[in-house]
Amino acid sequence: MSLTNDVSNFPILAMHQGPLPDPQTLRQYDLLSPGAAAEIIKTASEQALHRRNLEKAAQDSDALARSKQIEIERERIRGALFTDQMGVILGWLIAASCVGSAIWSMLTDRSPILTIAFLGLPIAGIINAIRK
Repeated sequence: MSLTNDVSNFPILAMHQGPLPDPQTLRQYDLLSPGAAAEIIKTASEQALHRRNLEKAAQDSDALARSKQIEIERERIRGALFTDQMGVILGWLIAASCVGSAIWSMLTDRSPILTIAFLGLPIAGIINAIRK
């Protein structure tokens, strides 16, 4: 048995991957129908452009949705900070008013129960804040 360099007995397997057929296949299409290769290339080009436009639109839409979500979150945080700040300011105003009223009730010889009641509210608020 001798080995020869004859490759005519071996099958040939050709593979191609991509949006267009290989050049040999394009030539064969053009032989069957003149202008077919140009039409195939034009169609592939249009499909690629269409796909890029769709991808860009999806990216733009995603970016817009993310920026809207960020703005919503910013507004939520602003609202929470405002509420916290108002709580602190109003708490201090109530405490100062109660202490001022207690001092007034002591200076005008009012009942000691009234003075204790005025001082009890801020003290109760402080205790409640510490417990949280």
